[in-house]
Amino acid sequence: MANRKGKEIRLFFAELGGEELSDALRNTMAIIMPLLVFFYLGMPQLAIGIATGTLLIANADLPGNRSDKLQGAWLAILLFPTVAIVTVLCLSQIILLSVWIGLLTFSLMMTSVFGQRIGAIGLLSVILATFTIGLHPASALNYGFYIFLGVIWYHLVSLTQIMLLPYRSLTRALRKCTKQTAALMELRASGYDPTAPLSGFNERNIRLHLKVNASHELIRRLLLSDNLAMREESIKGKKMLAKSMALIDLYEQASAVHHDYPYLRATLAGSNALELIGDSIICLAKQLDKGVTENKELLDDKIAKLVRLSQGSDEKSELIGKLLANLRQTRLLVEKVNGQKHTVGDPSILRFQEFISEEGFNWELLLKELNIDSPIFRFALRLAILLAFSIVILFVFPGDRYGYWLPLTLIVVSRPSYGPTKKRNIERIVGTLIGLVVGWGVLVMTDSNTFQLLFAAAFLYSFFVFFNSRYWLSAMGITAAVVLSLAVYHGHPLNILSDRLLFTLMGCTMGVFATFLFPIWQSGRLKDLFVKVLIANRDYLYQVSIADEENGMHQVRLARKRAYQTLSVLSEAMLLSATEPKWKRVELGAARQIQLLCFQCNGLIAAMSSGKDNRSAPYDQHLLDGMDQCIAQCIKSDLPNWKAVGYATTASEQPMEISGVITKLYTCFSK
Repeated sequence: MANRKGKEIRLFFAELGGEELSDALRNTMAIIMPLLVFFYLGMPQLAIGIATGTLLIANADLPGNRSDKLQGAWLAILLFPTVAIVTVLCLSQIILLSVWIGLLTFSLMMTSVFGQRIGAIGLLSVILATFTIGLHPASALNYGFYIFLGVIWYHLVSLTQIMLLPYRSLTRALRKCTKQTAALMELRASGYDPTAPLSGFNERNIRLHLKVNASHELIRRLLLSDNLAMREESIKGKKMLAKSMALIDLYEQASAVHHDYPYLRATLAGSNALELIGDSIICLAKQLDKGVTENKELLDDKIAKLVRLSQGSDEKSELIGKLLANLRQTRLLVEKVNGQKHTVGDPSILRFQEFISEEGFNWELLLKELNIDSPIFRFALRLAILLAFSIVILFVFPGDRYGYWLPLTLIVVSRPSYGPTKKRNIERIVGTLIGLVVGWGVLVMTDSNTFQLLFAAAFLYSFFVFFNSRYWLSAMGITAAVVLSLAVYHGHPLNILSDRLLFTLMGCTMGVFATFLFPIWQSGRLKDLFVKVLIANRDYLYQVSIADEENGMHQVRLARKRAYQTLSVLSEAMLLSATEPKWKRVELGAARQIQLLCFQCNGLIAAMSSGKDNRSAPYDQHLLDGMDQCIAQCIKSDLPNWKAVGYATTASEQPMEISGVITKLYTCFSK
């Protein structure tokens, strides 16, 4: 357990690479510089306005290529000043302000259908409105102009960086995905250790699957939507495309034959094949992670021993031969990823545009989501009502300059589902409490404004560093930074501390109870998600069955992408279902086994694909008919009637076959 936790911690800090640290420093300096300059020039309102605009838009600046950044810049330049001006004009009328905040929230939260970047800008625009309530500017036009300058200033910094380093985000995404894939390979290697328990293996595998699939999606978006990189004559783009394809193929190879550990352990018991295979995978994982080849001789020796063990006609030798073929293919892909056997891939790279998930201003998609059954619609409506109501509550505290922390907390902690909202609330409260203690400690230790502001800058930096990875640390940083900054600017630190605690607790309490208003229960989505997974696996199986040298692996890769994505969506919904209130939670025992069977089916299809080596294979209509029957039975049945048929957790004498997995799936859905 301790060793596993250590690996998770190392993976976390490995993923927290130089880009996060440098971006956090860039954002912190972009906020501090105008504060220093304009406070020194005696223009505090201008300093605060520019810093506010910079602080908020920095949180919406997600990883992206040049076209992503330009689109986000234009949208923020138009939206932020408009929201700022209209909010100031509504400040004097509580009803008008409440209606404006409600309509603004609903409208901008619906923009999440257009993609993550546009949704983030919409969310930060709502947060800007709450900041404006707290700042209460005297002039709407001046304040809007200051916010405009802040947005312009930040994007000058951000766009200059992306022009100088156009592939920075993509390079970092590839490196992160490489480390995650290496971690997945190390997990799979543990399955060959007979002394290692298999309990919890599937849960860890699914968590890594979610991370790797998210990284693949980010890589595809960063690369394939970059018009400059995807030009036919772009050698750099082709090389990065070849590397990303090798990474995705490596994930398929790692998934191919590693779901049948009980059978592998039983069949290969009594020989050193298990140790050789596990050690070989670890060598390849380290080679992938570090990009070095000092273990080449050691790996060659282990593979040579496996070759000798595979030279026989019994079941054990045949199995070792299959695993050896997988190892060799994995080694080739690792070398491709590390550039040791690099190719620029297919010269016609435009066809890979099909792999991009649709984003952008798709108005038909927006209209489709404008219904009460849509999770996006329900969450947008819930948050709009909640914020509008919180504005009314603010007037119960007349003259309280920090009351805007209530709607701000509501925005930050509110999530569509109950489980993530509860988790975010806990992180917010813990981070706030620690931040208050730390901030108060700094105020007690020194009465120097200079030192207090230096500490505030350091805490602001930590806010950006941990915002997307460890939110409680981020909340601690921003709380301490706010306490110190406001204590220097306004004084009255005890009022600041008490108000921060009061409005944080109020916001967190309201946020949790609000999840029961237009609730989004993940358990109600599971059946439809299982149907989608089965359909995607069926299409993957079909494309693998008909693939030949003429159409190559293009359609197979598209089908594989859809299958991985549906499995990821299902896995996330399963995790969220387990965090729902007990009175709403459904029994997930059978669903978890069916989820595992879907993963096993996907892995066995991947094994078929990697074993074909792009050559045609016999078309097996029997397997496709079996998948069709599973899909039909799943549609007819209901989740409470699904049943677990049992699966081996100890040594098994029979190998796992896709026909057997399909039969088990059908049995699970049968009454």
